[in-house]
Amino acid sequence: EFPNLHTLNRVALENSQYKGKTYAIIRPRAVARGGVIIRSDWMERLGLKLPETADEGYELMVAFATQDPDQNGKDDTYGLMSYDGFSRDFLAWFGAPNEWKVEDGRFIRDAETPEYLEGLKFVKRLYDEKLINPNFAIEDRNVARKGLYTHKVGVSVEAFDAVVPFYYSQAEEFGSSFEFTVAAPINGRSFGGAGYLSAFMMPKSSVKTEDDLRAILRFFDAQRSPEGVEKFRQLLLDNAAKPVEEQFNVDDLRQFLVNEVLVYPYGDSEVDRMIRERMEANNEVAVGNPAFKYISPTYVERGGELDTILDDAAIQFVLGQIDEAGFHAAVQKWKDAGGSKVAEELAALYNE
Repeated sequence: EFPNLHTLNRVALENSQYKGKTYAIIRPRAVARGGVIIRSDWMERLGLKLPETADEGYELMVAFATQDPDQNGKDDTYGLMSYDGFSRDFLAWFGAPNEWKVEDGRFIRDAETPEYLEGLKFVKRLYDEKLINPNFAIEDRNVARKGLYTHKVGVSVEAFDAVVPFYYSQAEEFGSSFEFTVAAPINGRSFGGAGYLSAFMMPKSSVKTEDDLRAILRFFDAQRSPEGVEKFRQLLLDNAAKPVEEQFNVDDLRQFLVNEVLVYPYGDSEVDRMIRERMEANNEVAVGNPAFKYISPTYVERGGELDTILDDAAIQFVLGQIDEAGFHAAVQKWKDAGGSKVAEELAALYNE
């Protein structure tokens, strides 16, 4: 009866369902906002193309670190900027689960899979070959980011919509001039988050009849129609063209939208179109976390401790402080400390 409400992102819909049924209309957000951001002027100068695979991403970073992309005659550039550790996107490239996967009704943590270890080996290779900033594990975000607008580094893995405009604004402040582009999903995969922020529910105490319910659903369905989406987009463009003092607060509009007009950049600039296209591509192939909708009592009680065991082991492996045996020992420590119990609790909820 309301076909446009079926077009919400599949990962976001699954995340919002209870026992496979939908009880609310979600307010959509980007399922997968981030990916590979690249200095396109460096890429073009070196005759390179947008990477589509992990190998191509690696070759791009090698070229940025070794082929003098800024043409200053100095060996002073590197491939990848990272901070507070490394992006989980690298693990997605190698087929790792998004934190958990379900196999024969059992929950298996990402760190238990060979694909996760392959992703760690890739990041370790970047570190060993000095293609990533050496203090990535503890580097402050704002310190690390300076490399991108002071011509020191050519690749970052961050949120497209928030970060690309930020870097352009910083370039102006520092008197720099450069161009960014963003890659399509590497190896055709990205990790998804919730994909929504709260939802609309229709309790019988306030929505008295099915006619009332259908009227509300028609309103939401119309928002997601092609015509509705275009009208909201034009409203936003018209608003942005007004003097600041005459503009309405865009966040007020965001409160009741169930379409994606404000999920992606809505402008007509080349940068806006490029970011919108790449974000949509990432959302289409996003891998969901099957544990997202379940609450494990053990994880509620000990989640911080458990996550720290695995996070520390991943960084230690990349830095060469532990080998594969040491990493597997850390995974066993995680299991013994409550990880196995969390997996059991999630499986019980999943199999109800």
